[in-house]
Amino acid sequence: MKADLQQQIFGTFRKLYLVLDQFDDSNIDTIPADGGWSAGLCTEHIIKATSGLPALTRKTEPANRAFDEKIPAIKKIFLDFSIRMKSPDFLEPTESKHSTATLLSAMEKHEKQMLDLTENADLTLISPVFEVPGFGSFTIYESISFALIHMQRHTVQLENIHRKIIP
Repeated sequence: MKADLQQQIFGTFRKLYLVLDQFDDSNIDTIPADGGWSAGLCTEHIIKATSGLPALTRKTEPANRAFDEKIPAIKKIFLDFSIRMKSPDFLEPTESKHSTATLLSAMEKHEKQMLDLTENADLTLISPVFEVPGFGSFTIYESISFALIHMQRHTVQLENIHRKIIP
């Protein structure tokens, strides 16, 4: 379980880094002509969304279900690109200027935190610290998986932004 999740972390971050490497400080904040977020805003959102993962172990309780039970439902919703989603206010990006180096550094920090959490936590425990409306509390495994699925969704968004602003 841990090795598989660590591979997912590694793969998801590698893909994100490859896409982010296509941007530089001259275009990271360029808004596509059809609107939406710039690559900088999208990445800032990802950083905000993954920033609370270390807190998952502060309060835990045994799960009375499979540790990965909610993963199929998370994937079904978050990897359905026909669904347009609205970010909660607290995860909305706020910065107007972004540095690609700063964004990459923050993402690398979050990757390390996820890997550390995966290695050192009991992934089968429920952590009521993190809840998604409609899903309730996740196990630590599901919380990390949710973060990865969310990142995969936004990696596709970053690829689309790149296609729109750099023909």
